[in-house]
Amino acid sequence: MNIDQQHNWYNLEPNYRNYLSAVKKIRPISIKNYISDIKYFYGWVASYETHSVSPTTILTEKVLEDYKSYLVTSNIPARTVNRRLSSLRSFCEYLLSQNIIQSDPSKHIRNHTTKPHIEDDILGKFEQSLVS
Repeated sequence: MNIDQQHNWYNLEPNYRNYLSAVKKIRPISIKNYISDIKYFYGWVASYETHSVSPTTILTEKVLEDYKSYLVTSNIPARTVNRRLSSLRSFCEYLLSQNIIQSDPSKHIRNHTTKPHIEDDILGKFEQSLVS
């Protein structure tokens, strides 16, 4: 079995699921979300890449930054963006712990922060002045 066959998502998923449950002590509903988020990422990768790649070789800082940009510009709520990024960080941590990858490409990927809209800030100040 070559490296691409050994490290495809379907071979990694059961062990990652066990890792989340046994090592990280994550609840089943959260595990379902983690798995869903990783599948969503690989679905995006399939549209991003024109050639077949293994799930481990596609994990680069550049690809993760592009994915984050895609999530943010797709008007996905910040909480969902951050959950998906958190799931990817956890997956990279798992791959690193199993020596499947040699470095963590997600270590510099930060959560998405939203800045308050100027209008909301002005309205908030106006509302506060009415109450005072």
